[in-house]
Amino acid sequence: MIDKLHQQFFIEISTRKNKTTIRLFPGTDPDKTDGVKMALGLTVKIIQEIYSDFKITRTDIGKFLLSE
Repeated sequence: MIDKLHQQFFIEISTRKNKTTIRLFPGTDPDKTDGVKMALGLTVKIIQEIYSDFKITRTDIGKFLLSE
């Protein structure tokens, strides 16, 4: 997917004892286009491929989480 809007943003991954949060870094604050949400979904997919026990407990981007 290619957005017509050019944006730069960081995806932040922070981990605590029993919780990992994947989100847009607040300092970049891009428009939440489908392309930005897809980038988050792809990040989750990569993490799930590496860590098979990784579970999603809460999300705002459900339709952008890619499953095979």
